[in-house]
Amino acid sequence: MTSYTGEVRVALTGGKQSNGRIRLRNIFPNQGTQVIAIVQLENAKPGMKVTGEWARLGTLQPNAPGQTPDGILIGNADFTLTEESINLETSVGSGKLQLASSNKLPPDSYLLRVYVDGTLVRTSGFVLIPVPKQKATGTPPQVGN
Repeated sequence: MTSYTGEVRVALTGGKQSNGRIRLRNIFPNQGTQVIAIVQLENAKPGMKVTGEWARLGTLQPNAPGQTPDGILIGNADFTLTEESINLETSVGSGKLQLASSNKLPPDSYLLRVYVDGTLVRTSGFVLIPVPKQKATGTPPQVGN
């Protein structure tokens, strides 16, 4: 099997907004985390397997349990290209990889490693930040006359 040759593009998003648009980003809140990677490959062929490994890098917490030089693997996802997922005119194939967690992931730097048929072809970094605490809203005291 020959290794993949072609450009790979990765765009990260948290999903559709209420207006139906997709907002690309690389900074996400760490509450109920969902990160979706939209992956496009040039020279795509049916049967190509795209795998994503999501890792926590430990930039903010370098002594986290299980930390390695490659980070802490926190999830993986994959898809296989089909004829329907490839544009016949451009030979660009696409699919999505998703990291979903109902738990808060710690604020830190993270990395998605994208493999095509087992060969690393792209990385994409992102950051999870703490959700700011909302200020208490109350009625200001009335000033008497």
